[in-house]
Amino acid sequence: MGPHEEDTAAADDDDLVPTRPPSFRPDGPPDRPPGTGTLPSSTVNLCSATLGAGVLSLPYACRTGGLLPALCLLLLSAAVTSVSVDVLVACLTHPVSVRHGWVGYEDLVSGLGGRG
Repeated sequence: MGPHEEDTAAADDDDLVPTRPPSFRPDGPPDRPPGTGTLPSSTVNLCSATLGAGVLSLPYACRTGGLLPALCLLLLSAAVTSVSVDVLVACLTHPVSVRHGWVGYEDLVSGLGGRG
C-alpha cells in the first residue's frame, strides 16, 4: 500500500462523517429572527402542538373509560374551552385593554398580574 492509497482511504473515511444541514448554525443567528413568524405558521404550530397530544391519547381514553364517559368528557372540555376563549376575547376587547394596548394573552397577564 503506497502513500497515495492511504490518502484515498482517509478521504473515504471523511465522506462517512455526517454533516449538518446548511440551515443549522449552532453558534450563529437562526435563519429567521425570533418573533418574525407568520400567522399561518403560528396557527399550524399551535394546532400541531395541541391536537397532536389529544389525537394520540383519545383512543386510549375511550378504550379505558368507555365510549359514553369519554364523549361526555370531550364535550365538557369543548364547552370549557369555548367559554375560556370567550372570556379571553372579552378581556382583550375591554376598554382598559384597548387603552393600554394589550393585544395578546401575554400582554393581558403581564398588565393585570405584573411582571413577576
